[in-house]
Amino acid sequence: MRKMKYIFNTVAGENVFDFIPHSTLDFFYESRFRSFKLIAEPGHTIPNEVMKNVGMAISVLSKKNMIEVMPNRLKLSVYDYYNYALSVHLLLVLINKEKFLQQEKIMNLMHDFASKRDDQLIVAHNEIYRLFFALSVAYFDFDKLLFWFCYTFDKYAYAEQGLHIIIHVKVREPESLTVSINGNPRPVYRVGWASEANGIEWISIKPSELNIKNSFAEIPLDVYIQSHAVQRLSERLDGIDAQMLQFNVFDSLKGLKVFYDNHNNALIEYRFHNIKVGYLVFEIIEGIIVIKTFLFLTNNGTPEGQQIEKQTGLKKLDKQYLALDKLSTFMTADILTNMEVQKTLTDMGCQSLIELYKNTAVMYEQNKNTSVIMRMLKYLHDEKPDDMAEEDMDQEI
Repeated sequence: MRKMKYIFNTVAGENVFDFIPHSTLDFFYESRFRSFKLIAEPGHTIPNEVMKNVGMAISVLSKKNMIEVMPNRLKLSVYDYYNYALSVHLLLVLINKEKFLQQEKIMNLMHDFASKRDDQLIVAHNEIYRLFFALSVAYFDFDKLLFWFCYTFDKYAYAEQGLHIIIHVKVREPESLTVSINGNPRPVYRVGWASEANGIEWISIKPSELNIKNSFAEIPLDVYIQSHAVQRLSERLDGIDAQMLQFNVFDSLKGLKVFYDNHNNALIEYRFHNIKVGYLVFEIIEGIIVIKTFLFLTNNGTPEGQQIEKQTGLKKLDKQYLALDKLSTFMTADILTNMEVQKTLTDMGCQSLIELYKNTAVMYEQNKNTSVIMRMLKYLHDEKPDDMAEEDMDQEI
């Protein structure tokens, strides 16, 4: 009630909370909005450890992320908005039905706040879905489970327990096949992404988009990825969370860009933080597109790798010895103050590594001491990550 009083009087501009009848406050207290309640969607089996970690993350992050409550720009955490600011709106509904001495004055002072309710809720809604998006990426894995989240307002169990914001956790098992690659059976996993807005969104690509011309070129083919490609992503883009790397496979295919090597073989551009850092090598096998491996920008077989070999004479083993085939070599160097390195990278067509360094070097360094979910939020929302403290949260599994 202290928080309610603070928000109420700050918005009103003076202390009018004390004029509200006790009977109204007593009724309001029983019907107010309560803390987030996390539940597994019926029919969806969520591991207990995931429920615990997601609950902790939502509790912590919703208290860190701030939004402005209009019209007086009062700053509240997302958690306080859903628990207290929305309760203020509920209290105003009750006050509007009452008859007491200061009722008209209170409603006049709170009019602008009440009229902005829908606009404020949109801002809060966008913020909490940004948080859900970060969590979805944090638990993203092609060969395990795809998670996504939504929330509803609901009376939980009994009306007298008030209104809860129910967060639904949903899960989908991946789709997998076994195909023959170079004469060996290999498991491959369908590339997709799950979200409340679109449900499961699987990637499909027309062969014509890959410069393949035949009578079936306009028929979309499902896209799968083999574990070898995921392994190469982690090895060559070392220091970045595997979940982020896998999500960016989906994101890169969603915004498809195709390049060609000197032999006119098609390569799919792979982007991290919307910056090109390499290529996905694919093959059409048994009626599907299979991503076979990942090439870092400097690897042999890429346009940039060919340019490096042409200008410097460095071959595959030379690059491996010098660790030029790994992102960490560039992210731990002081690229921005070394003009010679910048010129060399630009001349070799690797200027995107300079841009990547500018955008992510700080995040890359902080990865050592920061939790996975906070790094996701940093990546998706440009928040400064801090260590997460464990918080309690209602859960139902």
